[in-house]
Amino acid sequence: MRVVLQVLEGREQGREFAFERADRFVVGRAPEAHFCLPEDDRYVSRNHCIIEVSPPSLFVRDLHSRNGTWVNGVRVRHSELQLGDRIRIGGTTLAVHVVEEPVEAQPVSCSACGGPLSANDSGLRCRSCCSVPTHREGTVPRAAETCATCGRDVSERADSDGQASVLASLVCYLCPDCAAVEAPIGGLPGVEGHRLLRELGRGGMGVVYQAWHESTGRVVALKSLLPIADRDGRALRLFQREMAVLNDLQHPNIVRFFGQGGSGRQPFLVSEFLDGGDLGAVVTDVRRCALPVEEACRYACQVLSGLQYAHEKGYIHRDIKPQNLLLRTGNRAGAPTAKLSDFGLAKSFVDAGASCLTRHGEAAGTLIFMAPEQILNYRFLKPPADLYSLGVSLYYLVSGRLPFQFPSPLDHLLGRMAGKKVKDEIRVVLEDEPIAVRQQARSAPSAIAEVIDRSIRKKEKDRFASAREMREALLRACPQASG
Repeated sequence: MRVVLQVLEGREQGREFAFERADRFVVGRAPEAHFCLPEDDRYVSRNHCIIEVSPPSLFVRDLHSRNGTWVNGVRVRHSELQLGDRIRIGGTTLAVHVVEEPVEAQPVSCSACGGPLSANDSGLRCRSCCSVPTHREGTVPRAAETCATCGRDVSERADSDGQASVLASLVCYLCPDCAAVEAPIGGLPGVEGHRLLRELGRGGMGVVYQAWHESTGRVVALKSLLPIADRDGRALRLFQREMAVLNDLQHPNIVRFFGQGGSGRQPFLVSEFLDGGDLGAVVTDVRRCALPVEEACRYACQVLSGLQYAHEKGYIHRDIKPQNLLLRTGNRAGAPTAKLSDFGLAKSFVDAGASCLTRHGEAAGTLIFMAPEQILNYRFLKPPADLYSLGVSLYYLVSGRLPFQFPSPLDHLLGRMAGKKVKDEIRVVLEDEPIAVRQQARSAPSAIAEVIDRSIRKKEKDRFASAREMREALLRACPQASG
């Protein structure tokens, strides 16, 4: 897909901005804006609006500018753009030109031979490789697998695809009798071979279930694309990307990919089920308070270990937040383990993607944890952006608060009633300095606070350069985090 924004009116009439992949485009009088409009145009704010190219879609979001952003003569707060639309910003008018291209699938590879997995392959390996034993004579016998409910030996069923020893520390099992006691839920066709037990979460693009894999007895997480979310093919591409990335990442602190299924525009992926939920819910729903500092730092160090691995493989996550940090509490090591999940937006360092900042409400939770450069220059995003997001997440875990004064829905409502502008969240990220963590978490030791405050500095060069560097600094400040 190719998108062209052409300047029809204004001082730079005739200039064109072309996009062949997803990108963000800030318009305003600020020097860092991608399209810097004349300083003497008093109808343009410093950060006036942001246009997000999200092939094959295009969105614009007004950043609570003084004189507004206008699309085809109508003042908009946020709007999807179409071919031929005209955007007026002060004395400048832009026209939208769009040429769509077909969607290409991103195949997932077999973990054994590297060949493509088909929609009928439900495990980590293709059917040919599944017929090859994964354990050899003379090796130490693996421990028997038992039903998590009744304790019955289910080893033969668990190893029916030859993966029981590989996944021994990652899964639990239910025998058919105990699985039958669980009340299955319906309403999702095309997940043959899996019994859906309960819904774990739902977002704009997909829904996640706890499921029982009938042939092996594994308890897994099954994520399916919502049909309503894929009207333009974008959700399918993100879903395919997540499967491809997860298949390439195998680390103790990254949620493990087991396989895929479905067909066409109704695929599903199967991954490790983590019984402890996400850290965002632990703070807000379970404990209803901030975590003890040492515990929060321990989880952060675990995630940094997985993040360093992902960065070394050439990926940045781009959507780190407490809701994407999951806990396994039933592991054999005893203490809970934190793992990084949801790689739907993960990309290579020089590639691009989209998170729909411009779509109303869709990225509100994500935006709070987003580094400034992810808004201004995310096509060339580097690891420090992930470290910023993890730093904001750690700030939230130890304080129960955020490092910025983001306007609440009530603030927006009162502002509209009083006819006053409320600062847009994007402008908060770009312009405001973070609040020192010890102002909101007075019990946090100064050494730990210094690490957190450094990780969320505005300028990329002022933060940690790598996940390893941040983890080492956190361990020096909190040696108990290594436990």
